[in-house]
Amino acid sequence: MSEVRAPLTILYFFNPECDACGPITDQLVPVYNRVKNRGVTVYAAYLDRKTEVWENYIAEKKLDWINVYDPDGSEGIEAKYDIYAIPMIYLLDAEKKIIARDVPVNALEELILQNLR
Repeated sequence: MSEVRAPLTILYFFNPECDACGPITDQLVPVYNRVKNRGVTVYAAYLDRKTEVWENYIAEKKLDWINVYDPDGSEGIEAKYDIYAIPMIYLLDAEKKIIARDVPVNALEELILQNLR
């Protein structure tokens, strides 16, 4: 993530097999499509180890943002980011400082626009 150069980064924690994640991903895609031309990026972290499921989901949903996962769990993503439930959305500034945590997807675009001013 340190290599991401964006004024804002949407940090999205999800799992394709999570029933609640599918609808959130479907809502996040159009938000991303409306803000990506302003330099906003999505950094989506898959929180499981089933790479085939993850890769198929990315292809099926045509997720053209940054997609990552921790293949052996050594990064401890859940503990580092205090992930107690998924899906979970954070908004980060250009220095990767947290602007907002556990952002509802329906409030995300307005929050992004406020922080791009």
